Amino acid sequence: MLVSAERPVVWGVQGGTAPASFMLLTVGAGGAARLTVASGWPRHPPFDEIGTYAWRIARDDLAELLTWRPGGGEALPAATRDSGIEYLHVWAPAEPGMPAQGVEAQWNALARPPAVEGCLRLVERLVAEGRRHPVRVLRGSLSLLADDARVAVRLSSVGAEPFAFGGDEAGSRRRAYGAAVSRADVARADALPPRLVGLEAAELDVGLALAPGEEESVALEWLDPGGGEAVAVLIEAALPLVSPSGETYLQPAWILPDPVLRAAR
Repeated sequence: MLVSAERPVVWGVQGGTAPASFMLLTVGAGGAARLTVASGWPRHPPFDEIGTYAWRIARDDLAELLTWRPGGGEALPAATRDSGIEYLHVWAPAEPGMPAQGVEAQWNALARPPAVEGCLRLVERLVAEGRRHPVRVLRGSLSLLADDARVAVRLSSVGAEPFAFGGDEAGSRRRAYGAAVSRADVARADALPPRLVGLEAAELDVGLALAPGEEESVALEWLDPGGGEAVAVLIEAALPLVSPSGETYLQPAWILPDPVLRAAR
């Protein structure tokens, strides 16, 4: 069971078409909230950040979450390999003579049923609120170099604490997938990640940790100078996370900076 009296609310989304989604929100009994974002794609922008956020939610918001129960008696749509899973677990106070238990539900992340929409509007607002409180967060951005044939990938630590990549020099994922694309592709940026992740990757020569406010830039030179009107890059990394059982593992993470337009030709 993911929830308890000390941690009464857990929401998350994971899996789906590569690059797979991964977001996890946990709320403590006193309202202390923690959000982990390894990939917000495709439903939870901004897509240019990964990491952890921490803040305290309002008492009324916590009370509303704790009263949530799946309603309507309808069957929730099952997840598929392409959709991923979205779930919500809430701790239920004990009824007289009965043990306390968690109320939980999961469904297809791309087909939210009406039974959960009301509560998820609150969850979405809390997630947006939480992303204004970065703790260990990495942000990616792009800029074209003077020759207009190469792109600089800038990685910035924007949280209150240092950001550390998961793994060691040999095992940490620090790669980029990129391509020259059309303006029409830029207008449909939500469709770019699956296309980019299938390309050949370029290793990013950056350190394993960045102090708050520190940034590193890497120039990528594999772009076709005669290519499209813009450049899109998908950055792969890894976050060290702790499972409910206390084990540390590496979670694949993905950053999609805003594509950058090239000079008119």
